[in-house]
Amino acid sequence: MVLNYQNIGTRTIPGFPTNRSLNQESLPADTSVEGACIEARLSPTVMSPQEKAAFPEYAARNANIYLALRNRILMLWFINPQREVTVEDAAKIMEREELMNSELLAGIWFFLSRRGIINHGVFEVKGSDHAKHTNVKGKKILVVGGGISGIACANHLKYLGFEVKVVEAMERFGGRVLSLRMKNGRGEAATADLGAMIVTGLPGNPINTLSKQFKIDLKKIKNECPLYVDGKEITKAIDTKIETVFNKILEAVAKVKKSDKLKDRDVSLGAVVEKVLENQRRACTEAYINHQKRIEKKHEHLYSLETEGSKLIMQIAETNQEIIELEQKDREATDNNTKCIYIYHINKTKVELENFIKKFREIEKKKATITDEIKQLEKNPPPAEFLNFFEYRLLYWHIANLEYANSAEINDLSLKNWDQDDAFEFPGPHFAVKDGYDTVIHSLVDHAKGVPPPGMPKKNGENSGHGQTKAVEFQWGHSVRKIEMKTNKTAVTLRDLSKEKQGQENTNQEGEDDADTTEEFDAVVCTVPLGVLKAEKIDFIPPLPEFKKASIERLGFGNLNKIVMHFEDRFWDDRVDMFGTIGPTPNSRGEFYMFWSLNKKDPVLVGMFAGSSADIAETVCKDVVIRRAMMLLKEIFGQGKVTFTKLKRSEVTGWKRNPFIRGAYSYIKVGASGRDYDMLSLPVENENTGIFFAGEHTMRKYPATVHGAYLSGLREAGRIADKFGKAFYRTNTSEKDDT
Repeated sequence: MVLNYQNIGTRTIPGFPTNRSLNQESLPADTSVEGACIEARLSPTVMSPQEKAAFPEYAARNANIYLALRNRILMLWFINPQREVTVEDAAKIMEREELMNSELLAGIWFFLSRRGIINHGVFEVKGSDHAKHTNVKGKKILVVGGGISGIACANHLKYLGFEVKVVEAMERFGGRVLSLRMKNGRGEAATADLGAMIVTGLPGNPINTLSKQFKIDLKKIKNECPLYVDGKEITKAIDTKIETVFNKILEAVAKVKKSDKLKDRDVSLGAVVEKVLENQRRACTEAYINHQKRIEKKHEHLYSLETEGSKLIMQIAETNQEIIELEQKDREATDNNTKCIYIYHINKTKVELENFIKKFREIEKKKATITDEIKQLEKNPPPAEFLNFFEYRLLYWHIANLEYANSAEINDLSLKNWDQDDAFEFPGPHFAVKDGYDTVIHSLVDHAKGVPPPGMPKKNGENSGHGQTKAVEFQWGHSVRKIEMKTNKTAVTLRDLSKEKQGQENTNQEGEDDADTTEEFDAVVCTVPLGVLKAEKIDFIPPLPEFKKASIERLGFGNLNKIVMHFEDRFWDDRVDMFGTIGPTPNSRGEFYMFWSLNKKDPVLVGMFAGSSADIAETVCKDVVIRRAMMLLKEIFGQGKVTFTKLKRSEVTGWKRNPFIRGAYSYIKVGASGRDYDMLSLPVENENTGIFFAGEHTMRKYPATVHGAYLSGLREAGRIADKFGKAFYRTNTSEKDDT
């Protein structure tokens, strides 16, 4: 099947572009102004709300001059994102007299550069404009969390001239980006992603820029997904029928969402879907009953015609007998007057007979018509039920797919806002990272440590690809226990988890925990997942504002799990990138609902657990999960093929039970909205220091995505630079979003 849901309210399913997505080939080239602006997520002809807040004098007038300069700078960056665009580079574009405004040019450059719209990721730094013109030397920032948002933030802060330290509780970086590498027969590593796996569209996606910087090998995902039930592939006819039903359900849900009945309250998406299904079932039953009533009325009409016809037959017979008797009397009559009378009555009776025969023929014609109508109605009855049990199983596969996209059960999703980010999804096909998504993490970490980008030699003994800036300090195996914002600094208490595991004495002579240390920083960026914030594992002093705590409570943090299986041989169709399996009941819809086959070098399958099945997968032992997966594969591909194929290695994820992650990604619960993402993105600060927040759960436009997390890290680096660095544009006006 092709997962191309028609309803405008459908949220992007990872791996499946919607019908609104454009073909990559139809998009402007990156060397055009339009292409550069698409990559920057900006309009080539209109200033964004953030730009208007930073340059209000140009928003009111002379916007064309601003846009001309900005667009030229964007083109310089996106033509070659492996090299920094400097202020000097930008100055070279002012060939027209009306563009000769060095102050505006510098302001635009700093605005774009600080926010990571240009000069982000892994690139060669040619100048030292930030060090020269912003007074942030010696300012030390702590980034809490080594996921992609934290790494992106640290990298960009380093580029902007700050001293940066990253602390991570786990003994690895990447957070929910984690790739499994398994030995294959060629001495290489068979790769599969245990966490984030799909690059959802390229134009405008910062991962597209990173792929150009350090040559990420991306594989386009085929948007076809054969479905299997009880070991057999579903026919195209039934597949199309149920997909159409699902689309109509989503259309009905969209209408309910816009109705005035729910104007002042929110309800569960699942409840509305069930209500729509109930209405469909009722309508189907009513249609079937009405159909039977129509047949019954036809039969009643037919019976009345038959009764009327029987009467006419009797009348025809009686009239015919009467004519015979009159003709006999006419023959027996002797006088002409009597014969004339009989002839008159004979002719009159014959007219009556003809009328009876005519009526009888009309009735017979009506009877034939009604009989045909009855046959047609009986031949083409509406379904006695909306869907049969098998069709419901297939319908709930689509619901499982929706739950996968949101990492939540459908009953937990907000009807009003579950798909509020649809308008910002990136166009074009979706891709997988061939060598594992964590290659992005490794490249960013190496760059932050000062390792030059591929093919770029170190120069003049520099320890960093960022000129004279100091390499980022990384520390893993340490969790943050407390973040205390003081007047001038923010103090952070870290716990060495290795000492905690060793079971050392809890306190020293001064009564402090031996595993705990406290450091002070000019600012702290908190990038821990929403699940950790919900668990209140970090003690904020003073406590977080009530509006922020309320948003943490309102937003949901869902779960999603996988099983990775590395086989000796490939027994499935290598021409497809995915195939689905239909659960035995609606309640088990998310269990192995889909298998991915994105690794074309090695026989690796990745099975998915969505909805409630994702939680269940963490409560049973690994052997049970593997046995269940093997049973399904044997049903589809045959006992012989799967039984005699050795399973070399398997892994089952457990994201929810990981104490430093506690789930997959955020979703909008009933009662929440996109505004809660905005609230979580706001810093808590005073004049001299502050706590800043990044992560996918702080991105209203791009939640639950790697690119959203990455962009949030760049955003916070820019905020910190605005706070501590020299201002080149207006920063005392809050940046309004254009959502």
